[in-house]
Amino acid sequence: MFENENQLELQQEEERTCQRCRELGEKMHVVFVVNIVILILTVLLVATSASVIANPYGGSLGLAAFLLLLSAIGIIVCSIVYCVSVFQMGKYYDAFKTAGVLMLVAVILGALGNMTSGGLASLLSIASNIVKIFQLKYFIDGATDALIPTNTDVTSRWESLWKVYLITLVATLISSVGAYIPVINILAGIVAIICAIVSIIVGIWELILIKATSDALIYRSYGTESGQTE
Repeated sequence: MFENENQLELQQEEERTCQRCRELGEKMHVVFVVNIVILILTVLLVATSASVIANPYGGSLGLAAFLLLLSAIGIIVCSIVYCVSVFQMGKYYDAFKTAGVLMLVAVILGALGNMTSGGLASLLSIASNIVKIFQLKYFIDGATDALIPTNTDVTSRWESLWKVYLITLVATLISSVGAYIPVINILAGIVAIICAIVSIIVGIWELILIKATSDALIYRSYGTESGQTE
C-alpha cells in the first residue's frame, strides 16, 4: 500500500516536472524568436536611419519614414511580448518574474529617452542600461535554476556568459573614463572598440543559450513523458 502511494506521488511529481519543463521551454522559445525579430527590426531601423542621413533629400523619404515607424513600433511590441513571456515563466521561478518587470521598466525608460533630448535623454538611457544589467542577472538566475536538474552544461555556459558580460561592462566603463585622460585616451578608444565587438558576441552568445535552454527543457519534458509511457 505504502509502495503504491509512493509510486503515485513520484508519478505526480514527474507529471508536474513534465508540465513545468514544457511550459518553460515553450516560453523560452518565444523569447528566442522575439529576440531574433527585435534584432532584425533594429538592423532595419539603423540602416533606414543611416540612409536618411546620407540622402536627406532623396525621393524615398516617405518609404523611409514608414520603415522607421514600422521598425520602432515592432521593437516596442516585441519587447512587450518578451516581458510578458518572461514574467509568465515566473510562475515557476521568481527570478523570471523580476526579470520581466525589470525589462518592462527598461523598455519604458528607453522609450522616454528616445522621446526627449539633451541631458534628460542621456540620463534616461543610462538608467535603462543599468536596469538591463539587473534584468539580465535575474534572467540568468531563472534559467540556471530551471536547468539545474536538467542540463548542467548549459547552466555553466550561462554562468560563463555573466562573467564575460561583467568584465566587458567594467572595461567599457573604464574606457569611457579613460577617454577624457590625454595620456591614455588612445588606448581607451581601442579598448572601447574591443568591448563593442565583445558585446556583440555576448549578445549572439545569449541568443544561442536561450535556444539551448529552450531545447533542453522541452527535451526534458519529452523524456519525462517517455518514462511515464514505458
